[in-house]
Amino acid sequence: MNFRGMTKIGLLALVSFAACLPLADAASRVTAQSNVQSEGQARELHETYDLAPGGAVAVTNSSGYIRVTSWNENRVRVDAVKRGGRDEDFGQVEIQVMARPERIEIRTIYARERGSRVSVDYDLKVPRSAVLNALTTSSGDIAVNSSVARVTARSSSGGITVRDITGDAALSTTSGNIRADRIGGLLSANSTSGDLQVSEVASTLNARCTSCNIVARGARDDVTAQATSGNIEIERAGGRVGARATNGWVKINDAGGDVIAESYSDGVTVTNARGRVVASSLSGDVAVRNAGEGARATSVSGSVVISDSKGRIEVNATSGSITLNNIDSKDVSAKATSGGVLFTGGFYEGGHYEFVSFSSDVVLSLPPDSNFNLTVNSFSGSVNTEFPLRLGQGGQLGGRGPIIGIVGKGGAEVRAVSHSGSVQIKKAAGQPR
Repeated sequence: MNFRGMTKIGLLALVSFAACLPLADAASRVTAQSNVQSEGQARELHETYDLAPGGAVAVTNSSGYIRVTSWNENRVRVDAVKRGGRDEDFGQVEIQVMARPERIEIRTIYARERGSRVSVDYDLKVPRSAVLNALTTSSGDIAVNSSVARVTARSSSGGITVRDITGDAALSTTSGNIRADRIGGLLSANSTSGDLQVSEVASTLNARCTSCNIVARGARDDVTAQATSGNIEIERAGGRVGARATNGWVKINDAGGDVIAESYSDGVTVTNARGRVVASSLSGDVAVRNAGEGARATSVSGSVVISDSKGRIEVNATSGSITLNNIDSKDVSAKATSGGVLFTGGFYEGGHYEFVSFSSDVVLSLPPDSNFNLTVNSFSGSVNTEFPLRLGQGGQLGGRGPIIGIVGKGGAEVRAVSHSGSVQIKKAAGQPR
């Protein structure tokens, strides 16, 4: 080889790359180009390695992006670009490659004796069967934009984007957004300071963030989402959903199983859950619509609305009203400390229904042909019913005691109490149950 005319920096770079070649793997061919350019511009490096089907690829970078696409060849092509402010800085950075048929590892190594202003950008082409089991950069984005088998990626300061992954994906960033689309297996996504946006996950989803928002649509199985300071929105989950936001709202739409949704400082909304719903908020409203197997809702400082739902209904509100609309249940309990209670629905024979307000009205709107046993009381207000009431044993009109009676044929046990308001029992327009 003729080294005449080659600068010292160019020679160092060439030796660095040659030293990375496995001595025992003579069949692995490497093409390297090292061009010294003007100050402040880039130096390009190009390498190609054979990789067995299902082989692993790992890239460890300090400063710069990692971008991966796939092709139908059983080879890995690496196009690396060094970028820095001064030409002599390039010699302070080495790219070490360990290549075996089953695994290729690429690392960016900086000289220990001094800092460097050089960053390295990687563009890789890998087989579609490749496993990207460790893509890591301290400062830069990571992107996988076409089909590979599996991905594990981490960036300390940069975003992560992955699409069309055949199997599982595990993504983590300290400061950057995460975008994941069309994941063929389970997905784990974690961010300290960056939003998470996920769509079409074929298995379970586990999403966590400290200061960010989570939006996930189209998970086929269970979903778990937690945000310390941010909002959570889950749509079209095939299994169970568990979502908790410490400082933000929670919205869940279309869940195939049970739902647990919690917010400590904002509202909670759950719609179209085919399982049982447990929803709570310390400082916000709670709304549940179309719960298939019942709901338990709690709000300390907000109202609660449950509508078009079946199964056991249990609601407690400390500083807000309770509205239960079009409820189909044999077991209902609604207690409001500082707000009214409104119920529309029907009563089943043998069912149990309790409605209590400590400081406002209780209003029941029922089908005209309803049948139930009634215990009703208002300590400082009136009791009004549009249904003919036959007084039962121990029943009385007037005084401070409860009114106990029978409406129609009786059957369901109904208790309605207002401590500082009135109780109204009305006939609702429309078809009876």
